[in-house]
Amino acid sequence: MITAANLPWYRLNYVVISVQGTGPRVAERPDLVELTAMSIEDGTLDDPVTWELRPDHLITPHAMRAYGTTNRDVRFRPKFAAVAGAIRNYFDVAIPVGHNVRRSLGMLSRKLPEWRPAEAFDTLRMARSAMGVREQRLRILAEQLGLTAGIPDAPGERRTAWDALMTARLFLRLANNSGRPLTVAELRERGQWLCPHPESQMQLLEPGWTQ
Repeated sequence: MITAANLPWYRLNYVVISVQGTGPRVAERPDLVELTAMSIEDGTLDDPVTWELRPDHLITPHAMRAYGTTNRDVRFRPKFAAVAGAIRNYFDVAIPVGHNVRRSLGMLSRKLPEWRPAEAFDTLRMARSAMGVREQRLRILAEQLGLTAGIPDAPGERRTAWDALMTARLFLRLANNSGRPLTVAELRERGQWLCPHPESQMQLLEPGWTQ
């Protein structure tokens, strides 16, 4: 019997996500400042789409130093509610992919409570599983694996777009597995992150499937 788990990974649709936040404050969770998403359909990576946002909280000094975006920069950007529909439509039922994906999912689930993915894929977990690497930083991993070729690095300027592209390239490198594409089951073994939702709108999860 053919099930989703037996299919090659590229038979499902994915959305690579990268977020920039305000930075943590006491009694406040980080809010979104920027989001970039890239869809992968039939194993092919689409162009990035970036939403620059005006967060509900002030950006912390640490986050301003890290990303180069100031509170003055975001004054005239749209609030998340103004673009929530477009973001939700873009995500559709694609499976999220991210580097340390838990962080991105946490921020997005607070802004899109109706978006309920059952699973996601973490390229950090995948890299550790496939190559035994200890390095966590996406920038260093991308350089070590030669993923940055032809891509200028512009930290602080659309940084989420650069991070999303490097995450997508890392995911494709690991999923294609040196010419023998992984199955969905193998992909789950190497990099699955189960999301804490009792219900889901995700595609092709077999009934009764558990971790």
